[in-house]
Amino acid sequence: MKTFKRLAGMALFTFLASHANAQKFDIVITSKGDTLAGTIIGERFTSLKFKDLTGTRFEKFSSSQVKEFRTNKKIFISKNVPGEVEPLFLERLEAGSIALYEYYKRTGATGNSYIIKWYASKNNEPLIELKTNWGATTARKERKAAFEELIKDDTELYNQYLPIKSFDYNTLSSFIKKYNNSRAQLSSKILSKD
Repeated sequence: MKTFKRLAGMALFTFLASHANAQKFDIVITSKGDTLAGTIIGERFTSLKFKDLTGTRFEKFSSSQVKEFRTNKKIFISKNVPGEVEPLFLERLEAGSIALYEYYKRTGATGNSYIIKWYASKNNEPLIELKTNWGATTARKERKAAFEELIKDDTELYNQYLPIKSFDYNTLSSFIKKYNNSRAQLSSKILSKD
C-alpha cells in the first residue's frame, strides 16, 4: 500500500509538473510524501505559506515538514546545510549523480547586495560547500579539493578539470553537468545490455 501511495504521488507530481506552465500553480511535496497543488507565498529559507487549490486560507509549513516545492519553474529542496540548526530550502540547479544546490539571499537595506552559496551532494550524501561570495565555512583550497573528489571517479573528466585554474560558478556547473551526463550515459549502456 505504501508503494502504491508513493507511485500515485509521483504520478500526480509528474502530471502537475508537466501542466504547471498552463495551470500556474505551485506544488509542495510534504515530508510524508503527499503532493499538494496550490499557491505558495512568503517563502523563506525555513518556512513557506501554502494554500491548496480548494482552500481559502494559507497554512504555514516548516522546512522539516516539506521535502520539496516547485514555484516559478524552480525546484527547492529541504536540505540539512552544514552549520545550520534546521533544514533550509535550497534551489536545485542540477539533478543527477551530483546534485547542485544554491542558497541565494538579498541583503542590505535596499536589497541590492546578495549572498550566494553553492552546495553539492553526490548520491544523496551530506552537502558540501563548494562556492560562496560571502562567509565561507571552509577555505577555498579545501572546497576545491572536495569538488575534485566528487568528480575523481570519472578519470577523463577529472583530467580535463585539473589544468583549469578557475574555480568559478560557470566552471563548477559545467563540470557537474558533464559528470551527470557521463553517468547517465554509462547507466543507460548498462541497462541496454540487460
